[in-house]
Amino acid sequence: MGESSNPNPQPPLPSSPIPTRNLSNSIDEFTACCLLGKIWGESVPLPVMIHRTQNDWRFIKGQVDYVDLGNDWIFIRFANSEDKGLVFDQRPWYVNGLNLVLLPWVPFFNPCNTLITRVDQWVRIPRLPWDLWETEYLSEILKHVGTVVRIDLNTLLRLKGKFA
Repeated sequence: MGESSNPNPQPPLPSSPIPTRNLSNSIDEFTACCLLGKIWGESVPLPVMIHRTQNDWRFIKGQVDYVDLGNDWIFIRFANSEDKGLVFDQRPWYVNGLNLVLLPWVPFFNPCNTLITRVDQWVRIPRLPWDLWETEYLSEILKHVGTVVRIDLNTLLRLKGKFA
């Protein structure tokens, strides 16, 4: 009595739960290595965007993966945080003459209800005296236009003189 008639007994269940990936680790990884992108203006096919950015971003060391999220938003995953930082810090980028808006990845991003509220754009200041071609002066001059993201090397090194 008490013997099982099952010829193939099931192995006992593990006493501890199967390890699962920690959500905060995933969020940290995405934050470190991922960006969100969308072309400002008309829609551009993903293969065109991939081709253009791969040409423009030849300076990065690792692989880049692209995922179409819908509503023209693209999830861009870099192999490492350094590559992501280089691309983000050197914006603005353009595809077919249209601005590629890059945003830091955010948890629970919804491409259907996310609006672009800021577009990075080059601003030229013609006939600006060379005495004012310094980061602090340019930032002050442009504070009503928006936050200065980057100043080009031609301006910082005074290599060209038509505009800052």
